[in-house]
Amino acid sequence: MRDGNNNPPSERAPTPSPDPLFDPLHEVPPAKSLGYEPRDFLGRRALVYFGLSHVIGLAVVLFLTYLLYIFFAARMPVLEKSPLAGDVRSESVAPVLQPEPGIDMAKFKVSEQGRADHHGWVDKEKGIAHIPIERAIEITAQKGLPARDEATGEESGQ
Repeated sequence: MRDGNNNPPSERAPTPSPDPLFDPLHEVPPAKSLGYEPRDFLGRRALVYFGLSHVIGLAVVLFLTYLLYIFFAARMPVLEKSPLAGDVRSESVAPVLQPEPGIDMAKFKVSEQGRADHHGWVDKEKGIAHIPIERAIEITAQKGLPARDEATGEESGQ
């Protein structure tokens, strides 16, 4: 089949594309005169559609989120007081502070050192006493530490 100029189908001139920016045979003005590369630019219409689709999508998501909030808020039981809140005092209580923490620590160390250096009762009714550390080391060196019998798992003194 020949066209109106009697040219065979292979020699026909290509029909122009409706959008000259996407037509490879279309003469494109140089990029310097336009200020951008026209072959890569999709046009303002594509940018507007892209932006509008995002704005509309965001509005739909926000509206659906609001509907979910309304739905769940209506079904939430109203509690007079949380069972986890406990007693709430109307008056605030000031914290108890140590006026002299250095002196308190020194007194504590003296009392603990005195207990470690002297004999005394822990529980007199049960017969439990404490002894000085040096004496405990001497007794352990004389008697040795208790060992477990591997077969029965019971302690045996030496």
